[in-house]
Amino acid sequence: MKLQILYLQNNSPKEAKECINKIIWDEWGRHYTSKQDLESEIEQSFKKESVSRVFYIIDRNGEIYGTASFLESDLDLFPEINSWLANFYILEKYRKQGIGKKLYKEIIEYARSLGYEYLYLYTTDTSYYSTKRWNIIKNFPYKNKENFLMQLKLEDEERIS
Repeated sequence: MKLQILYLQNNSPKEAKECINKIIWDEWGRHYTSKQDLESEIEQSFKKESVSRVFYIIDRNGEIYGTASFLESDLDLFPEINSWLANFYILEKYRKQGIGKKLYKEIIEYARSLGYEYLYLYTTDTSYYSTKRWNIIKNFPYKNKENFLMQLKLEDEERIS
């Protein structure tokens, strides 16, 4: 199984854009005000001056296995944070095969290449990230649920060769 990690661009195939929009909306739509907000976030990553990227992992046949985003802004509650891991999702049938690990490492390396010292995320479930050296730095209510702001010090994360 030959997989490739790409990031969405303005000239990416329409099918890829639609599939990734659907994956993100189906899993994370509750965090967006509307589908237009999601589409706007993705389109923001197409701008040359933006470092935000929507990564996806795909096979030779064009099947998308998962997605993850590096965002400059993800949560208005924390406007001072400008390096977010967001929308990290591997389709269920492809889990437990190391695919998520590849995509995760790509985001880590991308953030590192931009010179960021930390990466942040928010979640309602810390179990996965706690095993990956992420630290809870704050808990807060959001969308009627208890959420956790987590931080990863990038120099502590293993270098990827």
